Amino acid sequence: MNIILIHIGNSKVDYLLNTVRHLIHFNNKRLFLLANKKMIKRFKNKKISKKINLIDIQKFSLSKQHQNFLNNTRLSKEAQNGLWIKSVERFFYLQNFCEKNKLKDIIHIENDVLIFDRLSKFKKVFNKYYDIGMTFLNQDLCVPGFIYFKNFKNTNFICDYIFSKNRFFFQKKNKNDMRLLKDMFQKYKNSDHKIRLLPTMTDIMAKEQGLFEKKNEAFYKYQNNFNFLFDACAIGQKIDGLDKKYHKHKGSYINQFSIFDANNIEIIIKKFRNFKKPFIKINNKMVPLLNVHMHSKKTNFFFN
Repeated sequence: MNIILIHIGNSKVDYLLNTVRHLIHFNNKRLFLLANKKMIKRFKNKKISKKINLIDIQKFSLSKQHQNFLNNTRLSKEAQNGLWIKSVERFFYLQNFCEKNKLKDIIHIENDVLIFDRLSKFKKVFNKYYDIGMTFLNQDLCVPGFIYFKNFKNTNFICDYIFSKNRFFFQKKNKNDMRLLKDMFQKYKNSDHKIRLLPTMTDIMAKEQGLFEKKNEAFYKYQNNFNFLFDACAIGQKIDGLDKKYHKHKGSYINQFSIFDANNIEIIIKKFRNFKKPFIKINNKMVPLLNVHMHSKKTNFFFN
């Protein structure tokens, strides 16, 4: 598996170091960080730099689609330090790198997403059921903290879709990468493209919450194949709340927009020798989480 993180800009994000430490702790190989020279320099001073490939995005030649996006997008370059424009732009850097290196089995995670196992263990499941796999918070919102691509051609597919929608889609209020990917899923979910949701519920969990019906099946359909759950963001928010940089809320946060009611989810955090791992308790069964999206940015939370 090729695991790729992307950081655009000069902002200092110490939490990214712990995200990488998590990946290494669980014996994940072929790690890549796409960032500028300033961020790469910070990493080179750390021991973990020997276990991750540091790729300078300033050396990339921008594709025509990438340049067109920057020239024509209506997304704000100022709001939240350019968060929304960077959230879309990352896909062009991802596509550039993956196509150049003809990569297969690509996983892109956001910089505050923690991984709790060796991702290559799930290669056969990803290969069989997904061309593109994404985490969704609800029917109307993709939270792309964890995305799987079967090969570089699928990164092209997303960039082609962004390019086709760029000029008009982002003119509308509250339109961003999350809404765009939801629209892409809705358009192609019944096509030959295997664009599917990564499981954020089990079938039992869906039954307990009155969600076990055809329209919600995508949220739990392949959970028995993984035997793990994915977190779009609702679990991470319940564990440690929101990013204090932009939100005043303190402590655990229940995301009212989650398809499931996180109030009725029992999260168990087990302590191991020098680490902690999260599980969801369902019918007295402990279901492990493959990732947790730490919206709070406290990515050291699971280190003992």
